[in-house]
Amino acid sequence: MGDVVSEKDKADLAFRLGEIYFSDLKSYAAAAKQFGNALEAGMSGDRAGEALLKRAKSPGVPEHAGPAGGSPGNRRVPCLPRVSRNGT
Repeated sequence: MGDVVSEKDKADLAFRLGEIYFSDLKSYAAAAKQFGNALEAGMSGDRAGEALLKRAKSPGVPEHAGPAGGSPGNRRVPCLPRVSRNGT
């Protein structure tokens, strides 16, 4: 019988694997894939921002795997639109 894993658990697992690939193994393409998997599985909040940032900072990752840009120092991270103080 297969294990039942919730989407939250899948997101957390993919994020943790991404951290291991990124920081410990220096396998940036694999890290970017896992961070993408975490986001697709519904990761939100600060960890989603961290996943986006680390995916964008992964050197040598093809442009389609992360935010567009040249070298890792020049990549852009998508942001939410600015909202004025009066809510418009």
